[in-house]
Amino acid sequence: MRNPHAAFAGGELARRRAALAQALVDRRINDRDARANFACWLAIACAAGAPGPEFEVVCLYPEGAKGRAFPEDFAPADHWRAELERARNAASGVAVREPTNFAAIKKAVALNQLARHLGCKPITVTVPHARAA
Repeated sequence: MRNPHAAFAGGELARRRAALAQALVDRRINDRDARANFACWLAIACAAGAPGPEFEVVCLYPEGAKGRAFPEDFAPADHWRAELERARNAASGVAVREPTNFAAIKKAVALNQLARHLGCKPITVTVPHARAA
């Protein structure tokens, strides 16, 4: 069975890599913070099972065998889960404020599903209903 979270997490990693690179060029973030944030997204993508050479490791035993990195090889679990929760909460806020922005809703749902899949704390979003005139 295909892992639907792997593809989303891999795409999100690529998007955030580009956004962080641009933020560094624009001096909106310092190098240390960019590296820490990117390490969290590497860990998130790794935990979700995203493919990529950055997740491949060479094992000591059996010598030369290929293996897969662990998320904690990139960032501590409490750090990457906190970053994923922050991103999910921000995306959910946009989706609530812009109820006709289907791209924002789709991203919020995907981030929420990824967060739940990776053991993050659940979130409850309350959407106010329009009142009948």
